[in-house]
Amino acid sequence: MALRDENASIKIAACRALGNTCQKTTMDDIIKELIATIGDLNIDVSDGGYFALLNLGKTEACTNSVIKSLIGALENGNAEIRKGACSILKQMGKKVVTMEVSNRLVLVLWDTDPEVSHEASYTLGSLIEEEAPIEVINRLIIALSDPNEDIRDNACTALKNVCEATVTDKLITVLVNILVDENEKIKIVNSASEVLIQMYRNSTANSILSTLTTALENKKESIRSILYQVLGLLGTVRAVDEMIPPLLFALQDEIPEIRSIACQALGKIGKNRPTNNLINALINTLRNENAEVRISACNALGSIDESAATNDVISALLIVLEDENTNVRSSVYEALGNMGEKAATNEVIEALIIGLKAENSDIRATAVEALGKLGEKTADLKVVNALATALRDENDHVRWNTINVLGELGEKAATYDVMNGLLNIVGNARTYVLKNAFNALSNTSKTLMNDTIINKVVAEFQNGNNSVRRKACQTICMISQIIPEKVTTDSVVNAMGIALRDLDDDVRSYACLTIGILGKTYTINEAIISDLVAALSDQNKNVRLSSCQAFEIMNKKLVTNDVIIGLEQLLQDPDDDIREKACRALQQMGEKAATNTVISGLVNALKGPGPDQSNFSFIFVCQALEAIGKMTVTNDMINGLLNEIENYIHSNTVVSALGEILQSNSMLSDLDSSTIMKLSSYLSQHDLDNLKILSPDYFIKLFLDTKNSTWLHAITIFTLLQGSAITIIENTVFIYGNEEPIQLSVSNKKLCQQLIKAFAAQKNGLLSSSELPQNDGSKRNVFSRACQIL
Repeated sequence: MALRDENASIKIAACRALGNTCQKTTMDDIIKELIATIGDLNIDVSDGGYFALLNLGKTEACTNSVIKSLIGALENGNAEIRKGACSILKQMGKKVVTMEVSNRLVLVLWDTDPEVSHEASYTLGSLIEEEAPIEVINRLIIALSDPNEDIRDNACTALKNVCEATVTDKLITVLVNILVDENEKIKIVNSASEVLIQMYRNSTANSILSTLTTALENKKESIRSILYQVLGLLGTVRAVDEMIPPLLFALQDEIPEIRSIACQALGKIGKNRPTNNLINALINTLRNENAEVRISACNALGSIDESAATNDVISALLIVLEDENTNVRSSVYEALGNMGEKAATNEVIEALIIGLKAENSDIRATAVEALGKLGEKTADLKVVNALATALRDENDHVRWNTINVLGELGEKAATYDVMNGLLNIVGNARTYVLKNAFNALSNTSKTLMNDTIINKVVAEFQNGNNSVRRKACQTICMISQIIPEKVTTDSVVNAMGIALRDLDDDVRSYACLTIGILGKTYTINEAIISDLVAALSDQNKNVRLSSCQAFEIMNKKLVTNDVIIGLEQLLQDPDDDIREKACRALQQMGEKAATNTVISGLVNALKGPGPDQSNFSFIFVCQALEAIGKMTVTNDMINGLLNEIENYIHSNTVVSALGEILQSNSMLSDLDSSTIMKLSSYLSQHDLDNLKILSPDYFIKLFLDTKNSTWLHAITIFTLLQGSAITIIENTVFIYGNEEPIQLSVSNKKLCQQLIKAFAAQKNGLLSSSELPQNDGSKRNVFSRACQIL
């Protein structure tokens, strides 16, 4: 029996074939065997059994049998089988929703294995989105009071999708009791809160709100804190007037933390129901003696968005800008920004500009961010000039926010002060600030950048100071990335050519990258290309990286044989990054890189320069081979990839590359017999799952075209691994897979007989006995593999 075979690949293939089978006479036995595979130690085998059962469960004639067996499997002694049964029931969906299934799954919540009980809770939750039997709900209520916290948590998980028809007062009471239990684990409290919120979303029942309100009479600070938070979260789902009075009362609580939480909850409710009472209460709270409460009131008003941007609110917030607490003032700026364009009065804008000069950097950063949210009025010249000044701020966060705002304004902020400020940042900023500076320059300087500015920067290439030359070269490199047409000139290209020989490593690196960018549209002369090739062997790693990247992105018409040779030599560079860049460049070279020398170099690079080759570097070698292999294929290429399959870390990458090469290349007929045998051998010894993208008739056509019998072994193994069925009737081959059957006519009787013998040998290897049936005395032998593995 194939499902009991010691070879994992055979068991996996059997699972696939059986997943496409449904014969009533053998169904119970088949399901029994497949359920056993779920607990197999080989994960591929267990997955194969899992998906086979799932496929059978989708077949109408098989559904009931599968469900019945899965219910039984919930009591299996193997935890993996119990867990797998839960998961399959979940995947099968609503068709398994029966009283028996639901009741059994509830019982599994008490399973001794936490992974099984957890999976059961998710399964049960997905199945009771429709109305759940009251018996099931009652059992879940019992589970909510179980001493074991995992069981209580699993019960909450199962209830998260409960529908309106299932919401009962008893269930609500039990969940609220969890919230008010000061000894309950916070994890369970959070889960119960999520269930209540979901029930409120799916239900129109007022009892949830009334039960929570009653519970607020609790004197414990920690309990009231939780209940007010839940009340606010309910308000984000559906805000009603009844929610507001308890929270307004809480604003007078003697505990500052409670007042803060009440503000936060009112802010959430106010998004959907911004009543005058709510907003006025928050305005009054801006004068609270506790700074954290004042901050919460500011945040709440800001979270209500433009609805709160009334004159009274704005005036009250502007007054709070005189607060002695810097965090309070910062929260005011944030609130004004969140109110958006509706809050963009002259007074607010003036206050934000003043905020850009505050001593505290957090206030300055928040003021900048708020200015960016005020819409068209941010483009006012006075605001733009203030932002240009902020580009020189000593704080990274302030500059970061300023760059973002200017980038959003684009051409509206196109002044020379802004452009010069951004260019100044390029040479001095940290990487994360620099990235956004590029974007801002791109959006603001297109109309202002001119030859005079470009020439001024290029002139600094001759400066005796390394730092100045480096900054100048970096600036041109940056401009070439965002507005290349401004620097695609003879003078700039020639200056960059000279910079390739600069003594400073960074200058040479920037020059390489810039030439690559300009080479997309500009014809670089041979002398500069030669210097760029020389940079491939530069002693500095960054220069070698940049030169590789340059050849990767420039026009392929500029690529010479010397370029290919230089890149091929870097495949053995000791540095992972260099090898990666060389591979990526070769990958882009097209037919120019499809030479035996390059292929040999890439095959050698599979082994790496030493045992420490990273998986990341290996991936790019495979990708380069894959790209070249789609144009031409050699025995060395296939053998080199096959040799690396034994490496567990690399196997998936190799198989993916092999699949793409085999699928795309029409030159496999040139492979010699030893290579074909090696490919066949690996097909039989390894689960090369990625190769299933190939058409089922792929290897058969190769055999018929080449008449090379060495392909026969590959054909039989590949057919088995794909879970396809092959039937040969006279001179026609029928291939049955997941789609419409494929028919191949075989005019050569000798080839047809060879195919028949190959599949017969395969069958005999799987089945120690039994003969295949014949049709009513017909002399035609019908050889089929699908569904006859057992």
